[in-house]
Amino acid sequence: MVTGKLNQIIADLLLKLSEAVRDGNSNVTAEELDVITDIINKSTNYEREMGTDEAIRYLNVSRNYFYDYVKDDLKGVKRAGQKTIYYTRKELEEYRQKFIENTTSQGKK
Repeated sequence: MVTGKLNQIIADLLLKLSEAVRDGNSNVTAEELDVITDIINKSTNYEREMGTDEAIRYLNVSRNYFYDYVKDDLKGVKRAGQKTIYYTRKELEEYRQKFIENTTSQGKK
């Protein structure tokens, strides 16, 4: 599972960074810390909503595949006055684990 490996890499990097900061061996500026914090928050916030284009990139599927197969299996939320349907990262990750990773491992994608 790719997500598990990526999470482990992120955790290892954060551990090394936190040890360096604790030991006073870090040259991270306040601005760089803001960037790091923002990236961590975006990558770990499962309730963050993504529009259709971002969801397609997150799932790494084509637009046609998304509209033909994925869209009907996801709830998504449509905000008043907007055309865009928003999906949570949690919902997309559950879909990916249930359908995409299973079909890829079976060679059907």
